[in-house]
Amino acid sequence: MKSILVVGDKFERFSADKDNVMTVSELTQRAWQDGLPRECDIWLGQGIEHDRLFGVLGALEKRNPRDSIRVGNLQHMLDQADPMHQASVHKARRENVLITCPQKTGDQTFEAWLSLQDSGELLGDHVTGQHVQGMLLIEAARQMMLAVSELYLLGRNADTRFYFVLNSVNTDYLQFAFPIPTRILHEIVSLPSDTSKQLKATSRTSFYQNDVLTACVEIVYSAYPEARISDKEAKLANEAYAKHINILGGITASP
Repeated sequence: MKSILVVGDKFERFSADKDNVMTVSELTQRAWQDGLPRECDIWLGQGIEHDRLFGVLGALEKRNPRDSIRVGNLQHMLDQADPMHQASVHKARRENVLITCPQKTGDQTFEAWLSLQDSGELLGDHVTGQHVQGMLLIEAARQMMLAVSELYLLGRNADTRFYFVLNSVNTDYLQFAFPIPTRILHEIVSLPSDTSKQLKATSRTSFYQNDVLTACVEIVYSAYPEARISDKEAKLANEAYAKHINILGGITASP
């Protein structure tokens, strides 16, 4: 059985010199022309978008016998269209969601998959070479922190909206990450016993490709009820503005 890895068009340099790797555009062309070889497995890499993928799969069904083509990791795409998951990672546009919905695997451990989309904000203007840029992994770790906190750590406070504050972010890059399936392991390193009023925790998010650790992101963060923090934020914003105006006034008044 033939296996094909499909990546987004932004990763065309990754696909250019590799057998059995196609961009979405190349797969689309094949789907509308000759189809794919019989008994073919498709594996989804990075850069694939939900709606475009299902359009291509629909075209393939017209040219290939039913059940002769199988998508091995289709579930990695499905969460892109889930509005509840989109809300849990605090994104207004679904193309900016970088992870699948985290699943609890242990007492304080969770697992998800990287799910980058070609039209996402961080892929829009910076793709160099064949690798996945490091800032995407930091943002994916931040989304894991948000989703795990919203769904599992603060879930019993469903009627309260929380405001998240990053205290520190430390990242270790161990090797290049490429646009292939990427497993994400998220661990809660420290957590207070009472999270009813606020949450201050430390998370560690690790990215694995071919079972090899490629990067690790540790985040120390706090979450407060939005009603509590919004007044404080407004006060600090006004103070910062007033100081800035004073500084500008001092510069203007100088001879």
